Amino acid sequence: MVGAITPMVPVMHQYVTTRHIPGHELPEQTPVVRDPDNLFYLREEVGGFLVGGFELEPKTWAAGGVSWDFTQQLLPEDWELFEPVMEGALRRIPLIEQAEVIKLINGPDAMTPDGHYCLGPVPGVPGFFVAAGMSLNGIAGAGGVGKVMAEWIIDGEPSLDLHEMNIRRFGANYGNTDFVAEKAREVYHYYYHQHYPADETLWARNHRRSPLYDRLAGLGAEFGEKNGWERVNFFRPGEPSRQAADDQHQWGWGRAPYHDLIREECLAARERVALFDMTSFGKFEVSGPGALGLLQRVACNNIDRPDGSLVYTQFLNAHGGIESDLTVCRLAGDRFRIITGTSFLSNDLEWVRSHAPADGSVEVRDVTDDLACIGLWGPSARGVLGQATGDDISNDAFPYLT
Repeated sequence: MVGAITPMVPVMHQYVTTRHIPGHELPEQTPVVRDPDNLFYLREEVGGFLVGGFELEPKTWAAGGVSWDFTQQLLPEDWELFEPVMEGALRRIPLIEQAEVIKLINGPDAMTPDGHYCLGPVPGVPGFFVAAGMSLNGIAGAGGVGKVMAEWIIDGEPSLDLHEMNIRRFGANYGNTDFVAEKAREVYHYYYHQHYPADETLWARNHRRSPLYDRLAGLGAEFGEKNGWERVNFFRPGEPSRQAADDQHQWGWGRAPYHDLIREECLAARERVALFDMTSFGKFEVSGPGALGLLQRVACNNIDRPDGSLVYTQFLNAHGGIESDLTVCRLAGDRFRIITGTSFLSNDLEWVRSHAPADGSVEVRDVTDDLACIGLWGPSARGVLGQATGDDISNDAFPYLT
């Protein structure tokens, strides 16, 4: 409608209703039952059962866009898709098998790539707000969503920190429908299924790679995923490279089998030197006659330093709260490069653009995919770098934050 990215995909969600079983009618006070191990939930429905759940292989629907005339409608029943949920319910409550099925309800629900709401003003479309992608929690959050959206529209900001729900957290790479669909399916997959802290993305992989990817893979890298980027978690020297997945299911809550490998890498950086591929970090340039004034306004540190200087700073909001944590490099008098976290790029880009003057004196450009980013850290870092350049990199000539 307005040409903006709203990254969400409809995912089929089904539940079955039954008639009551004579002599085994459920009372109205029957509590809602949730059984994550068997992937189902259950509640009373006119004395019978209402059984729904979350399949491990969910299906998207109309991922390319929903027709405007689709409203208050349902999708055809998909018993094959629902079978694992029904099997889980019967394992837990065998009595359900005696109940007569009334109907299997199949309705699409908009899922975002991270399972959080999609709220707030749409970047690049002044005055246009969105409240969507409720990811199966629309009724539960409706009152709160209505309150903060009203505040946003009337007062210009919500009374709560909604960073994890702000639509500006999704960057241009979320314009890839296939990527969004796989992310959304994975959110649904883990809705009941155990997701361990060390588990990595299963499906939405290999969308973004560093120029160093093949070199790192050749060294036995084990890759995780962040904002679509394949990033090294650690190395297994002498072994084939691999992509981490739901590996913590293998060892549960105990000590990770790669703990000693990471220990060796940490010691190498602390005692000697280590090279880090940080290409996934967000990178954008702010240039033009008004660039310095803009950054001086949004940053809490002094950005007006000599060319070549690095400034570690935060972007603050009107209340003094931190919006961003990043580094600013002054490339020239009117040109700056900002390095920020992998998942913060779109947030920080929009924060700068939303505060830029309207007179065209500032240009803001995303250069993340144009540049690699490498970190060389450790006591021997200067010695290693000195072998790769003829420039004077002594502490006097090349000091900290240069």
